[in-house]
Amino acid sequence: MQRKLVSKKELKTIYGVPYCPAHIARLESAGQFPKRVPLGACRVAWVADEVEAWIEVKIEPPRDCRRLFGLNYAAMDRLSMAAVAA
Repeated sequence: MQRKLVSKKELKTIYGVPYCPAHIARLESAGQFPKRVPLGACRVAWVADEVEAWIEVKIEPPRDCRRLFGLNYAAMDRLSMAAVAA
């Protein structure tokens, strides 16, 4: 199995991760972003599969929006229609 590594630059250019390096480090420390792989004294990378899995979790909608917001879908539709009418 071949695993691909992603550089800091590729996080932004290829994967579209909009965060600066300092924020990525904060997310890593909090366990909210994949851990970096040290490659040398001044070089790090991330495992591509882990970055892609993180992105999928971020863009996947909550499974039950009704429970999350305490609304039913009809109420959510009314809210969105009211916003369009305004």
